Amino acid sequence: MSASNKVKDTAKAGDTSAGGSDAGALANSLRFEQEKNEVLLAEVVALEDELVNRQLGDFVEVISDRTKDFWREQLLSNRSAGGSPSYKPGKESGVLYVSEV
Repeated sequence: MSASNKVKDTAKAGDTSAGGSDAGALANSLRFEQEKNEVLLAEVVALEDELVNRQLGDFVEVISDRTKDFWREQLLSNRSAGGSPSYKPGKESGVLYVSEV
C-alpha cells in the first residue's frame, strides 16, 4: 500500500467524529494530522534514500563498499548545507529592489 493510500485510509477513519464534541473532533483531527505527518516523513526519507543510492550508483567504479556509508553521509550533509544560502541578496549581489511608492 502506498503512502498516499495510507493517508486516505487514515482520513476515512478520522471522519467518524462528526457529531461528537468539539474536543473530540479536535483530538481526532490532531491525531489524523500527526499520522499524516508520519506517513509523509517516511515517504520523504524513502525518496531521499532512493536519490542518494542513485547518486552513489554514478560513482560505483570509485567508491568501495567499505567507504559507501561515508560518501552517503557526505551527500546528505552537502544537500542539507546547500538548502540554506550563505549570502543574503542585496546591493552586494547586484540585485536591484524596486519598492512601491
